[in-house]
Amino acid sequence: MDELNKYENNKRYFNKKDFGIKIDCQVCFNNKREKWYAVYDKLIRKLFNKKDDNYKNFGAKGYSICDEWKTASNFKKFYLTYNPNQDLMIHFDMRKTNIVSPNNTYFKTKGEIMSIINTGSIGNKNDMEYYETHPITRQGFLTKCHRENLNIDDYIQVFFGYNISQEKTYLYYEYNKYKDDVSKTKYYKNKIRFSDFGFENDCKCVFLNDKGYYEEYKWYKTWKNMINRCYNPNSPSYKYYGMKGVYVSDEWKKSSVFRDFYMKNNPNDDLELDKDLLRKGYYGENSCVFLSKKENILLQIEQKKDKNTMMRLASINQSDSVNSITGHTFSIFVQGCSMNCFGCQNPQTHSYQGGFLLSLYDIQSSILESKSNSVSFLGGCPFNQVERAKTIYLIKWIKQNTNKFVYVWTGYTKEEVEKWIDLELIDVLIDGKFELDKKNLNLLLRGSSNQRLFYKGKQVTEKELLEIVDKL
Repeated sequence: MDELNKYENNKRYFNKKDFGIKIDCQVCFNNKREKWYAVYDKLIRKLFNKKDDNYKNFGAKGYSICDEWKTASNFKKFYLTYNPNQDLMIHFDMRKTNIVSPNNTYFKTKGEIMSIINTGSIGNKNDMEYYETHPITRQGFLTKCHRENLNIDDYIQVFFGYNISQEKTYLYYEYNKYKDDVSKTKYYKNKIRFSDFGFENDCKCVFLNDKGYYEEYKWYKTWKNMINRCYNPNSPSYKYYGMKGVYVSDEWKKSSVFRDFYMKNNPNDDLELDKDLLRKGYYGENSCVFLSKKENILLQIEQKKDKNTMMRLASINQSDSVNSITGHTFSIFVQGCSMNCFGCQNPQTHSYQGGFLLSLYDIQSSILESKSNSVSFLGGCPFNQVERAKTIYLIKWIKQNTNKFVYVWTGYTKEEVEKWIDLELIDVLIDGKFELDKKNLNLLLRGSSNQRLFYKGKQVTEKELLEIVDKL
């Protein structure tokens, strides 16, 4: 602890006189620094002390303090004049100058600051005092733009601020043309400027929702996501679109044209835009159609997995009330098991030659059509060497495209299964071979006492599992 204090003291200390700073008045009261001096001291350190953590954002950027305020008594006089109770927060507007002075320093209450952060309101658009030192949130920025009808180029600039309450320095992002680049957020470095690729947002893209906040229209989100897929290398989907030559047609480079197409063909906002059905390789009026979510998923299934990819099953029960504790389940009995547990209740499922073949496409289609709220994989053994990869594929697909619960029964142990698949994808896993001498028909979801229950990879008791299910 002594070493830490020594390090902190060395980091904080620097000779103010070397920079022309004069402390010519009392700065302490009852052995404690006065509040105005705490503010002044922190400001000076940020501007001149190279050991200070925030120097890189102030002094290193060329920011300094006016000659008048290099004398502490002058700063004290200003501070106590405009903040006599010393209960307000101080802010420095550094957009048009790099010198801290009385001309660009303001005081505001914490409530006013929180109001601005939460609502995005900045009051009179000509009052520079309303520009605060907090990073502009996305919601606040949208609200501010459309509520106050601001000229974005004039009012949103790069500047630094100082907030004594949080002791942090924030950098405002530069928005040259908000309408061309509304997708910028705090992760703006991963976004692109739409105008660089010839895109223009020439119509209103937000609305006031029921909660009193501005929200993007769904058509605009679709237009924005489409652009990012095709032109933004930082987008996770770029490798499937832009890298493969997929592009957006010229007529859709204006948001108003895309909006008209969207509203004409999808007036209820309940369909999804698809370019793959017609297989034209680009986004445009002649290549895109609107499909329901179910139709879109089935189309993706056809493209990702061939209809001839078959899985050997023993049977399917589309409304099974036995192998589930969450209501009726869609049960898939996989054919094939090499464990041959003595006393197994489904010995007919052990042979790898029995059962019947069914395409993955048909299995997925049946799952989508099923009204059951869960899918159960039994057998046989779903993770047998022949069908393991297909079982894993189906589980991942279910989690990506539905909200259904997943049960899996297997003779393999949890430690073996977790080598093949992320157990977070399996809601309930029952592991272990059936052992006749440990048979117990009173157990929950199990046939013998050696078998274990796992919820998303964590072992649970019967009581714990029932409590978890009750909360779902």
